[in-house]
Amino acid sequence: MKKIFSLLIALILVFSLCSVTVAFADGQTEHTVTVNNEKLAEIVNALPRSIEKSDEYKLPLTLDQLKTVFEGYAEGDTIKVRYWAPGANDWSTEYDLDKGMNIVSDGEYSFQYVIRYKATENAEETVKYSSQFTFVTKDTTAPKDIELGASFDTEAERQIKVGSTKAVGTTTSYVKRDDASSVSVTYVVYKGTADLTDLAAIKALTLVYDSKTGKNYAEDENGEKTEDYSSFISTSGTITGLQEDLGARYYVVYTLTDAWGNVADPFVAKLTVVESDVVVEQEQKIETWKIICFCVAGLCLVGIALLIFVKPKQAEQNTGRVHYTEETSDETNDQQ
Repeated sequence: MKKIFSLLIALILVFSLCSVTVAFADGQTEHTVTVNNEKLAEIVNALPRSIEKSDEYKLPLTLDQLKTVFEGYAEGDTIKVRYWAPGANDWSTEYDLDKGMNIVSDGEYSFQYVIRYKATENAEETVKYSSQFTFVTKDTTAPKDIELGASFDTEAERQIKVGSTKAVGTTTSYVKRDDASSVSVTYVVYKGTADLTDLAAIKALTLVYDSKTGKNYAEDENGEKTEDYSSFISTSGTITGLQEDLGARYYVVYTLTDAWGNVADPFVAKLTVVESDVVVEQEQKIETWKIICFCVAGLCLVGIALLIFVKPKQAEQNTGRVHYTEETSDETNDQQ
């Protein structure tokens, strides 16, 4: 009887334990994650759309930001990222958020976040993907292979003759560069008299023109014009050689910037104001007239000397009369 009673109690306990276990299992909440792609787009659109090439590149989104994208994220969930490289045929492997990716090609990269989680402890792993977003790789190399163009090739082309003009521009005739389509060229012009090579010393001279603004004048902090340089440089950058600027030097400082904002080292073209060919011709004419005058003066001196020191013979006039000498007269008398 006691054994039957003990068995009955044991059955009741087992039944109760099973009931509690089932009840607990039935009461366990299911874990789920919702992808908020609108939030992802908001975060991504606030970022620069260009990225620097690197073999250890990491997306700038933080885990806290991603938690707002994967709503319901819980500890134990795994977020990774993958990319589709330019020219690739498939997605890359998935990378942990703290692991750098091999982003070294030029072009547009597509990225996508992946979250893995379990709805319940014993459930199969659930995988969800964010929407795709793109970045373009950024070139961090400054423009190179830059040199002055044909407009500055010879010494004559680096001179501004008095009374003439010299255009300064940004085309390839003024500046040769490796990629004209993606490089912008600007320049400023400084004026002085010293023959300089140091850039800092050149920049200490008077700034008379800026190609970005077209300003050929100086102004104060209130924007009021204080100096006007239009007499020798136009708003398009054309320099006029003035007589009073003879010997002056104009330093054209070029700056090249590529599409990514990389700036090349500045380089300088020096232009010097020199005498014009017209002045030289006039001087040559003056020298010729001097020689002629000296020759005439010399001939005059020779003529004066001849008149003074050489007595000319007196010519006899032919009157038709016979002139008898004294000897002839005596001979006549003797004959008589």
